[in-house]
Amino acid sequence: MIAMPQTMATDVLAMLQVEPLYYRNFGYLWWAVKAQLKGLGHGSRELYLLGDYRDPEIDAYYATLDLSDAEMVQEAMAHQHAHRSHNRNNPHGIRLDGEAYYVYDEDAE
Repeated sequence: MIAMPQTMATDVLAMLQVEPLYYRNFGYLWWAVKAQLKGLGHGSRELYLLGDYRDPEIDAYYATLDLSDAEMVQEAMAHQHAHRSHNRNNPHGIRLDGEAYYVYDEDAE
């Protein structure tokens, strides 16, 4: 289900077009953001990061979270907000379960 407002998607796209590695600031939630952007009709022609690559393990992890799509979007925005200056574009982070996570999107790097 699409939970990201189009205005938010436009802002995220603009930010990523200026600095593509900023996707890392969403951490393990990048994949939820990417899915929302693609669900709104944005694709790799508009932003090369929006290709088809996915982290093969993240869907299983997402299934363990008791979060709606809207809550995932809220968490993703909070995560990137917290990392906008501290740990900026750092691919290393911690998931909600306390496990270390390394975000790497083949479409971006």
